[in-house]
This record gives sequence, C-alpha cells and structure tokens, in this order.
Amino acid sequence: MFKNITNPQNILVVGGTGGIGRAIAEKLAINAPQNSNLTIVGRNKDANDEIKAAVGESTSNINFIQADVSLMSEVKKVVEQYSTEHDRLDILVLTQGVLTFDHILTKENIDYKLALHYYSKALFIKSLVPLLEKSKNAKVLSVLDGSRADVKRVDWDDMALEKDYSLSKAASHAITFNDIMVQKLAKDHPNMSFSHAYPGVVSTGIGSSLPWYARYAFKAIASVPGLTRTPAQCADNMIKGMFTKESGWACIDSDGSIINKQEVTKDIMDKLELHNNEIFAKSQ
Repeated sequence: MFKNITNPQNILVVGGTGGIGRAIAEKLAINAPQNSNLTIVGRNKDANDEIKAAVGESTSNINFIQADVSLMSEVKKVVEQYSTEHDRLDILVLTQGVLTFDHILTKENIDYKLALHYYSKALFIKSLVPLLEKSKNAKVLSVLDGSRADVKRVDWDDMALEKDYSLSKAASHAITFNDIMVQKLAKDHPNMSFSHAYPGVVSTGIGSSLPWYARYAFKAIASVPGLTRTPAQCADNMIKGMFTKESGWACIDSDGSIINKQEVTKDIMDKLELHNNEIFAKSQ
C-alpha cells in the first residue's frame, strides 16, 4: 500500500475525527510503516483517544490538533504547528466537509461550504508544499467529488459566490475548483501525486444535521441495496485510488478507479490560482 515512500512516514489527515476521514485515518494508522507519525486535525478532541483504541497496537504514533478549518486563520495555525514539529510530509489527506442547506458565512466572510470543501484544502496544500517537497513521491488526496466537475457551471465573475449564492452553485464551484487544483498542482510539482476523489454514498452520521425531510430522503438513498458503502469500505477505495499513480494528477471514482478526464486550460488554472491568493490575503 505504501510503496515508493521512504520510511519513516509522516501522515496528516484533516477532517479525520469522524466519518470518511476517521476511517481513512484508522486504515492509514494500521497499515503505515513502522514508527510512522499520523496527525489528525479536527474539532472533536475526544476522537484522538477513540481512534487509538480502535486501531489498537498499530505501527503509527498518533497525534491530534484541534482546529476549526473553515477558518483560513486556523489553517495557518495548524500548518505552523505541524511545520515546527515535522521536517517533511509524505501523505496529506483532506476530507473536511459539511452537509447543510443553509447559507452560512464564516467569521472571515467566506461561505462555510466553500471554505471547508475547497479554500481550506487549497490553503493546506499551498502552505505544506515545502514539507511535501522533502518527501519522495508525496501523495495528496482531496475527498469531495472527482466525478462531476464542469468548468461551464462556474460563475467566473463571482467565484466566491458573494453576489449570487445558491447551493447548486456552491457545489459546482467546490467540485470544479478541486479538479482544477489537482491539475495545477501536478504541473507545478511533477514528482508528487495529487488526487480528487468521489467517495460515493457512505453510511456516516453526516445526514443527521439535515432538516427532518432531508434526513428521510438521505436514509432512503442510503437504503438502496448495493449503493451504500461503510466508512471502512470507502476508506479502502480512497487509499487505493490515492496510490494508483506515482506522480501527476487523477480523479478517483467511488470504487478507487481512475476517471478519464481532459485537463483544463492554463488560463483557467491561472485564474483559479489568482482567486485563491485573493481569498487567502483577505483572511489574514
């Protein structure tokens, strides 16, 4: 599973205290090489001890950083702490997300969904590149939806959706931006591997925060035979997809297979990078 990465291994899982992120963290903790260092970032401090109990006598040293990564300022603090404690990073997994129908702005005036599903992921990677560059064949995985990106569904004049917000636009922007992000990163860092993965329908507790009518719909979808995966099954597929390519970019389907896609143009990559820098500058 962990071919082509020199030991000992440093692993960082953001959003790793619940659901898919926690399942991936547990799988990595159990299967990582001897004396690997796994750091989990999330809001649930109790999850650290729970994960340690779940994996038993794993080969990994497990640590926890508590943070609300919907805030770019918190992302920067996590990166600063991690960078002072580690001299390199081999695997970075970004699973932070939320399922809500509400339009909520963070304290930094960024849409909550976009902040979690895209901006914080982009900032983590951008800020951790110096540590990733010190690893051989570093792997970066962003879990959202590597199957449905469409640049035609992006409002390029309102990329942060500050003028005209809708849930469908927020979803389209976050999904498409993640696709563009991994492609741009692979061009800039050809010795690393960057993946954007679609987890599919997973039986986590994420639907419990929805309104009652949406919870029933969510349960109905999840009850379709063969459609739903357990978090552990999803984690296996996400890790499989992350290690499919030694370098370059890939979009990963829910079974861990690669989705064939055309690369976007350089103009689109540059437009998104400029937008990212504007968002990050405003959050300082």
